[in-house]
Amino acid sequence: MAVSTEFTLSTYMRGILELSEDSYNVQDNTSVVRYKLKVYRSNSWSGQTYSTSCRRVINVNGQTVYDYTGEISHYLSEGTKTIAEGTVTVAHNDDGTKTVSGYASMDDPYGWFNGSSDSISLPLTTIPRASEPTIGQAGTNTPDFNLGDTITIYTNRKSSLFTHKVYITYDNTDHLIAQNVGVSTTLDTSAIEDAIAQLIPNAKTYAGTILLQTYNGSTLIGTKTCAYVAHLINADPTFADFSFRDANSTTVALTGNDQILVQNKSNLQVNISTAQKAVAKKHATMARYLMNCANLSESVAYSASAISKNLGAPTSTGTQTVGVSAIDSRENATLVTKPVSVVPYNAPQIFATGARVNGFENDTTITIGSNTAISPVKVNNVRKNSVQEFSYRYKKTTDSSYPATWTSIAHTVDADGKITASSFVISLDNQYEYEIQFKLTDALETSYATAVISEGVAIFRIGTDGNCYNNEHRILTENDLPLDASQIDLSTLVETVGSGGNVCYKFADGRMLALITLDENSAIPNGAWANIYETDAIYPPNYAVAFKDVPNCVVSLDFVGLQCWIASGSGHSSSTGLAGTKTRGPAVVLCRPSTFGSGSWQRKIHWQAWGRWK
Repeated sequence: MAVSTEFTLSTYMRGILELSEDSYNVQDNTSVVRYKLKVYRSNSWSGQTYSTSCRRVINVNGQTVYDYTGEISHYLSEGTKTIAEGTVTVAHNDDGTKTVSGYASMDDPYGWFNGSSDSISLPLTTIPRASEPTIGQAGTNTPDFNLGDTITIYTNRKSSLFTHKVYITYDNTDHLIAQNVGVSTTLDTSAIEDAIAQLIPNAKTYAGTILLQTYNGSTLIGTKTCAYVAHLINADPTFADFSFRDANSTTVALTGNDQILVQNKSNLQVNISTAQKAVAKKHATMARYLMNCANLSESVAYSASAISKNLGAPTSTGTQTVGVSAIDSRENATLVTKPVSVVPYNAPQIFATGARVNGFENDTTITIGSNTAISPVKVNNVRKNSVQEFSYRYKKTTDSSYPATWTSIAHTVDADGKITASSFVISLDNQYEYEIQFKLTDALETSYATAVISEGVAIFRIGTDGNCYNNEHRILTENDLPLDASQIDLSTLVETVGSGGNVCYKFADGRMLALITLDENSAIPNGAWANIYETDAIYPPNYAVAFKDVPNCVVSLDFVGLQCWIASGSGHSSSTGLAGTKTRGPAVVLCRPSTFGSGSWQRKIHWQAWGRWK
């Protein structure tokens, strides 16, 4: 790099001062600076510019490096002419940086070469001074290491003449590792592990620095550092054993073994004696135990005394794992596990129904379903659970409470807990509705179920309103069918589906009315039966059920200009222009033109079909 400045000497003469760095010396912390003083003419006059006694002075870095008085001449043909040149050695700052300044002046009694330059500055190359330490490899710092490892510290020195002192810093103190170090040195960190462990009772790592002092002989050049992160390892607590048991005396009495658990019922208890307690390592302190098994988990504060903790009932079955983690102040943990068998268990299940004989008699048959069962609670493939009570009682639905007395139900139980009981008959007044309550108790729990027995009703009866009923659905007749929409009583309408000529009405009493119009204008072949309509295939608008699936269907037919054949059972009729005919479905209707000839015939059929939607 070079810098320069130009200054005026006379009307047509100019001076130039240049400074540049030739070289630098790392060991001596110096640079060689070159200076040049030049002159040149700014016009085209080719004659000689001459002085016999011109003084020229150059100052670099605060000292005069050139001072000479003597003859000087310049011709245009010489261009820019150097009249003074030399070098000077400049010392850098302790950190290797340096900027030098310089200026020049000329004094000529003849007036041709008079003038002074401005001061100029030249930044010099920063000379590497203090060495930069790194861990693990030269040039790149790898700060992490495990306490107990032997690490290598590199100086990355700038001169082979440099030596170093190496320190490791912790606890706010610089601890000497080695001195007179050239390229590198090593440190067995096991020597400092205990001291650092004491500083981090609640942490797993410690952050500090490696400090490097660089010397040139006995002269301290500078100090540099690099970071390190020391990891404390092999510090998990000492913990080896615990015990557990089922703390529910009822389930223990059932299984006969407190090392076996019953699903949803046992109470898993974990115990740690004083002899089994965990011990922290490397200046940590014990914090807590984490106990778990399947869905169960509890955190328990550490104690030097014995610990007993109930975790509750496991919900998973089969072989499960009971685990205890001993955790210290650094969150280091030691886990100990043990297997435990969890036997399946669910509450007793009752499936029972009741029905009156012929649907209305007093005699009522009680049937116990095949899925009625208890959990066997098998240990070594032997059922341990048993039925303690299987019984029933009943009351009228209008009664506020059941009687206190229960009646036992005879039954057997197989190896898998399945209960078998024969159907039996009880007498219930058919004028009332009853509730029958069933109770099934095993060794651990009681379950209940209820069956409702309706009052007795005949299959077919004539009601007090004069209508006929079949299973309590009123039988529809032709009298229920209006012949036009104006006769429909909409006061009990609950829903209307469809529009125009295709409408379905649903009424509160369960009746459903479909008004369907089939209307076409098309040519019908002479003498041919065209279009077969089946009343039991008609679907109400937007309902996925045909009237053939609806009991007591009544259909009204209105034919215009057609001869019709109606077949219903074994009867049939034939008519032209038939209107208002009623028939019970299912029925089949065939249609053809009423006269023979040619041309188009209108076909229009109005259907009014009653059925039930519930």
